Amino acid sequence: MLDKAPRLDGAICATHPNPDLWFSNSDIGRSAAQRICAGCPVATGCRSAAHTAREQHGVWAGESERQRLGDPKVGRPRPTRCPKEHEFTDDNTYTNPSGHRICLTCRRENDRIRRENRKAIA
Repeated sequence: MLDKAPRLDGAICATHPNPDLWFSNSDIGRSAAQRICAGCPVATGCRSAAHTAREQHGVWAGESERQRLGDPKVGRPRPTRCPKEHEFTDDNTYTNPSGHRICLTCRRENDRIRRENRKAIA
């Protein structure tokens, strides 16, 4: 997979004996790649290239996919609207115990449709 990567002369991963480490499915492999990246002289250029290309796989400049692509827990701003474009306001939003926000307008609409479907079947 590294053959598709942008050229970054001096990158440690380019000459590492196990380049698959940067695309490991295990936490141990990803952590090892991140530790190696910490000492890489081209980490800044690598990070920039990965963000520009929106690389979806692998460790780049010590960043995991979640860190690079903006997992909400890492710092991407939360959306201000639901997928149907209703605004998340205090009056229109329920936040469940796991932190997921639910649009109450959409929920009421889904409940209404469910009731109508039950009546049609009965």
